[in-house]
Amino acid sequence: MFPVIVLLLLINSICIYSWQLSHRRSVVHKSTSSSDIHANDVTSCCRSVVRYSTSRGTALQMGARNRAWAKGDLSDKDIFDDDVSDGDEPKKEKFKLDPETTFYEGPPSSSELLFPAISILSVIGIVPFIAALSRQFWVKYKFTSRRISIQSGFGGNDQSEIIYPDIEEIRFVFRSFGSAGDMVLFLKDGAKAELRYVPNFKELYSYVLSKCDADCQAKSMKMASAAAN
Repeated sequence: MFPVIVLLLLINSICIYSWQLSHRRSVVHKSTSSSDIHANDVTSCCRSVVRYSTSRGTALQMGARNRAWAKGDLSDKDIFDDDVSDGDEPKKEKFKLDPETTFYEGPPSSSELLFPAISILSVIGIVPFIAALSRQFWVKYKFTSRRISIQSGFGGNDQSEIIYPDIEEIRFVFRSFGSAGDMVLFLKDGAKAELRYVPNFKELYSYVLSKCDADCQAKSMKMASAAAN
């Protein structure tokens, strides 16, 4: 009887050990399968992101190229090419400003010293003569194709510039029997600038008036009418 009981217990132990071993193998297999599945999911997700980024960048680049072609900015060149062909140079030349040229640059007319020099014989004429003489050294006018520059003030330290589109009206008066003149520029913002004893006045006035717009030319004084008066 005792040997039978021992044999049954041994068989039971073997069965339990076999069941535990098979259960452990199934758990390990499931965990390995889930890890592989997770790794495959991550890999596929990364590949999807890369494909989306690549297709997105290609779509943007093609969109920019198509818009440039629609505007006529590109022919059959790449949008990122830096080289400019000979056919594109005339189109860019239209947007370049002409170089600024100087028409006149110098001090006021020396005829400004004539009457102060005569009046220096009296004590009262000394002050006007000194003022006129200092203007010859400290005041300078510059007329270019884009602007009018005025250097004035004590020691010539004041500098002001006026562009032609800002001029609304010009008035003048002749000095020194017509060889010089005073020019007053009325600006569109309400300010005004006075240029006294401008030399070569007729040529400079015609040049400045030709650079102004049509409204300014219509409002400004005419040289012929002023000479008639």
